Amino acid sequence: MTIDEFATRTQTKKSTVISWVSKGLIPGAYGEYVPDSARMPYTRARAKTGESIIKSILKACNAKMGICAGIYGIAEEDFNTYISGLISGGYIASYEADGVQYYNITTAGISFLKNQQRITIKDIIPVVATLAGAAVPLLA
Repeated sequence: MTIDEFATRTQTKKSTVISWVSKGLIPGAYGEYVPDSARMPYTRARAKTGESIIKSILKACNAKMGICAGIYGIAEEDFNTYISGLISGGYIASYEADGVQYYNITTAGISFLKNQQRITIKDIIPVVATLAGAAVPLLA
């Protein structure tokens, strides 16, 4: 779809959508093109610490909004670490549409948000350590 169509669909100003696209906040979008499956980016993300980023990702998934590394101002590798841990922990699920990865909250993620349980970096680190351990031989 076009930027105009996405702006109309999301009830957002065209200039705002152009800004999102230029900042890379809508994965798969470029120039005047926005994937049909695109979600409005979760621009309320102000998270800076690991635990607040985890909670913010879950809130975004619950709201069916788009997330990416640029929203949090972190490296793609760091963002993927959070995503991998949350998927492995059963808090979110991923799917692909139009060549873009999207994430939805699971019942475990909803339970976390409702009960204000605490998910710490330590909860997702074992998954990250396993992934990093598997990558070490490739780097050697």
